[in-house]
Amino acid sequence: MNCEMLADPAIDPVLTEGVMTVRDACRFLSIGRTQLYQLMKSGRLPWVSLGSCRRIPRRAVMQLLADGLVAGK
Repeated sequence: MNCEMLADPAIDPVLTEGVMTVRDACRFLSIGRTQLYQLMKSGRLPWVSLGSCRRIPRRAVMQLLADGLVAGK
């Protein structure tokens, strides 16, 4: 993949905001690695494999939080 492909508006916007490492996502969400990997395995949190590394799109982390919001009465 070259840099020009990243500027292509046809590319999924989930990927255009950058990605987080597993460690960064865990810190941001205040959860452990096991719980994060369970979210990834279940499909609730999309991820991308870059060689032997897994990266989580920032927008996907934000969407996971937004989907979990509960309005109080």
